[in-house]
Amino acid sequence: MIALSTLQFKDAVGLLETSSLIVLSNCVQYATNIYRAGDLNLPIRIQNILDMSPQPEFVEVITWVNIPSFNLPFTHYTYTPPQNDGPESHYIGNLWPESGGDTPYSSQAAFPHNAWQPLITSFIAAWKAGGSTASMSPPGNQVMGALWYKTILQDESCPGAQPEAFSTGTDTLNWAIVLPAGSSGMQVRGTSNNNVLQTVNVYPGMSFGSFKDVHAGTQLLELLDSSGMVVMATGQGGCVATDCPDGIYNMNYQVLGLAQGGGGSSGCTNV
Repeated sequence: MIALSTLQFKDAVGLLETSSLIVLSNCVQYATNIYRAGDLNLPIRIQNILDMSPQPEFVEVITWVNIPSFNLPFTHYTYTPPQNDGPESHYIGNLWPESGGDTPYSSQAAFPHNAWQPLITSFIAAWKAGGSTASMSPPGNQVMGALWYKTILQDESCPGAQPEAFSTGTDTLNWAIVLPAGSSGMQVRGTSNNNVLQTVNVYPGMSFGSFKDVHAGTQLLELLDSSGMVVMATGQGGCVATDCPDGIYNMNYQVLGLAQGGGGSSGCTNV
C-alpha cells in the first residue's frame, strides 16, 4: 500500500467559536510545533507511484482527521481510514468534526483544497490503467489545473515562535496541470502581484512545477494556447499578506483551480 499525501502543515488553527488558538490535535499530543514542507510533494508522489514497477495494488488518499467508513472518492472501495500522523494538514475533500467535539474547523473555510480533486481523479484513472504521468487525462477530457501557495512570506514575523523547520518553506507558486492527448503548443504563465515570474511549456498528461520570487498581493496562473492567447486562468484567491493576518505562522495553502476564459483573477481576498 502506498499513501498519497501532500505533507504540508498549518501550525495552529483558530476555532470558529472561540478566540483562542489551538495547535492541531496531533500536535497537542506530541507537544510539537512542526512545519513539514509541501510544495510539489503531491505531483512528485503521483509521478513516483506511477513510475513504480510493478505499480502498487492499493493507493490511499490520507487526510488528517478521523472520519467514518466511506466510499473512497472516484473508486468502488469502501474502507475505514486511519488517522494520519500529525502534524499534516493535507485535506483534499470534506472535513468532519473530530470525535472529541462538534466545534467546526475554520481552517478549510478560507483555505479550500477542492481544486486538487480533479488532479487526484486523473491520477486514479491512470493508476488503474497502469499508465504514467504522460498518459494522465483530465476528467471529461477538459483541461484541469491547480495553483497553490501560502499566504505569508518567509521573511514575515508573527507572534510566537516559528514552527520547527520553518526555514524549509519557500516563497513559490506551485502548480500542476493535466492536458488531454493531442494538446500542443500550450504554456502556463505564473504572475505574482502583476509581475510575470515565468512562462513554461506544458504537454499532454501531467506537467507540474513552481515559480519563485512571490510578491505580496494577487497570485495568478494562466494557460496559454499556441497563439499566446489566455484560454484558462485561476480566479480570485487569498492575498499573500504583508503582515501576519492570522496571528500565527499559517503555512496552509490557498489552492485555486483553472477555469475557462481569459479574465483571470480580479484581485485577491484577505484571509
